[in-house]
Amino acid sequence: MDKVFEDSPINQIITRSSDDLRDNILIGFEKEQLTIYCMDDKAEDRLNDKENIIIEPINGFWTHDALEAIDYNELCPKGWDAYLGEQWIGSSEI
Repeated sequence: MDKVFEDSPINQIITRSSDDLRDNILIGFEKEQLTIYCMDDKAEDRLNDKENIIIEPINGFWTHDALEAIDYNELCPKGWDAYLGEQWIGSSEI
């Protein structure tokens, strides 16, 4: 299996609802591209496109399992924020 999609030790993606009272934030964004903003030593580097990783949805749409299987910490060891389209879905800081 590709290293990018190995199980991460800590799940910091919050798309999956923990109970019926919370919204499933994946709904409506499952066909959007995943953008991972890698953090660097400088805050302004987050806005630098060369540090961003863009992944298209597998088979045309994302699932909770597919998003949670990505090793975000391997891709961005200094920290990251993840978005599906414009929807924030997780961070290394939660």
